[in-house]
Amino acid sequence: MYTHVAKCTGNLIRVPPAPGPLEVRLPVVVAKKEASFLFVQEKTLPEIPEGIKKIEISLKSSKFVTVKGYVIFEITASQDVYYIFGDMVKLFTAPCLFTGSVPVPEAEEGMEVIPRISIRIYYTNSGARISEHVLISIELQCIEYRNIFLN
Repeated sequence: MYTHVAKCTGNLIRVPPAPGPLEVRLPVVVAKKEASFLFVQEKTLPEIPEGIKKIEISLKSSKFVTVKGYVIFEITASQDVYYIFGDMVKLFTAPCLFTGSVPVPEAEEGMEVIPRISIRIYYTNSGARISEHVLISIELQCIEYRNIFLN
């Protein structure tokens, strides 16, 4: 059983002063992995626009679960479509859910995952229908906590 929790800043480890050796619990990066996924989807606007002004997509939440050899992800994003109808710019908002898995041979069930996620969207439109290609890039770090003795 560890006696103290250490703080890691860069390459420095800080522990509270104590007489004798300490057993501390430290996060250790067990695996790093980068992956990209392309999702194709279609949306239909409530009206036929004269044009699309812009589409913005933002990350709302993400969930990562590790099982032996894989990291399973669920990413929720919100998409705002600004389109021109008549002499107005209108807004259409839609939620997006993306799921998948990344093979990580070192992954074990219950590991903590630190993700870095970026989302880009490419689209074409025809009438009220928007065809989208959503590119999601993920950088993962699988973390395991280990007890380490410091003298």
